[in-house]
Amino acid sequence: MKILIIADLPRPDRSSAGFRFYNIIKLMAETCKINFCALDYYDRDLSEDAKTEDYRRKTEDIGVSISKASIAQSLLSEKYDAIFFEYYFTAEHYLDMARKLQPSARFFIDTVDVHYRRLFSKANLTQKEGDYTDAMLMKSRELAIYKKADVLIAVTEDDKKALQKENQDFCIEVIPNIHTIAEDKAVLRRKGADLIFIGTFHHEPNVDAMLYFVNDIWTIVKRAIPQARLKIVGTSPTTEIQALASDSIEVTGYVENTLPYLQASSISIAPLRFGAGMKGKIGEAMAAGLPVVTTTTGAEGMGLTHGIDVLIADTPDDFAACISSLIRNDSLYADIVSKGLQFMRDNYSDEAVRVRVKEVFSNVNKYPSVYTHQLFDSIERLRYSINLFLQRNVLWRLKGAGR
Repeated sequence: MKILIIADLPRPDRSSAGFRFYNIIKLMAETCKINFCALDYYDRDLSEDAKTEDYRRKTEDIGVSISKASIAQSLLSEKYDAIFFEYYFTAEHYLDMARKLQPSARFFIDTVDVHYRRLFSKANLTQKEGDYTDAMLMKSRELAIYKKADVLIAVTEDDKKALQKENQDFCIEVIPNIHTIAEDKAVLRRKGADLIFIGTFHHEPNVDAMLYFVNDIWTIVKRAIPQARLKIVGTSPTTEIQALASDSIEVTGYVENTLPYLQASSISIAPLRFGAGMKGKIGEAMAAGLPVVTTTTGAEGMGLTHGIDVLIADTPDDFAACISSLIRNDSLYADIVSKGLQFMRDNYSDEAVRVRVKEVFSNVNKYPSVYTHQLFDSIERLRYSINLFLQRNVLWRLKGAGR
């Protein structure tokens, strides 16, 4: 299969979504030829952007060819079996043009998470009319572009069910987060009471989660476990988040590698009060051999079970009690870690998700196309090709001669 991806370069060190995207591409590249039209790379002076150049090299290292051509040029350069967009807003900009230039391809949109579900979750928490309005507008936007795709990629079964409830005609596949699982022998009982939260603070649920935890839960934890400490790790902490720093709370900001921070911690917390999709911070911690305390919202979509592979609590007192139980009960701690590792290995390891990715992309022609204007678009493709040829080989000479 020959696939063109239209998206920003994956940034696996910046967010859970970036880590998932990078690993999906890596698995796709094992059996497919992948060309990548990087929106944040085309026509840029990378001498002033060393980090973007690092992301380009990292993506090429997994067998992906990155184009510096325009999107139209990339779409006209060869015939593709599939066009893959990350996020609804990328598809909003480019899907219609891509359909005209690649009329026989199958079109995929990776929803990453269903944004309107997250916004409705927020509105249910705040009860603000403006938040409900924002959620309705987002829902309208997402569903409008999703109707134009042949296949939607959801990150959880819950997201898939929500989308199919809105439109039974949607063709939806589920590809979850992917994690590297620590070896059992490498996982040690972490003595102490060192808590960690990992998340990018561009993402509003993470800001809310930390403000909620420190304002409503942290005092209860410290009363029971005076030696408890917290590290807040993640890109772009807001002013509010930075202000949480104290003698017992460290705000690190961006770190290149989160694993050493996880390995130096005792418990991962994810006190999320709204959100959608799959929470990468939970899978990342469990895969590293840490027990996780989270909320019902945080655990959504993963198939986790309270008291078996995770602890779930939705009130400040219960959340603090779960943390205290893990610190004081070695047997509970070891059991949650062991079962959490096995759960991750069975469901979200490279090996487990590789099977799913191959099922989806081994033969994209099995998916019916929602588009019916292929003859017209073949003519449109010819028109684009002629215009591009003229711009490259004729018009620029005429402009130069007129100076």
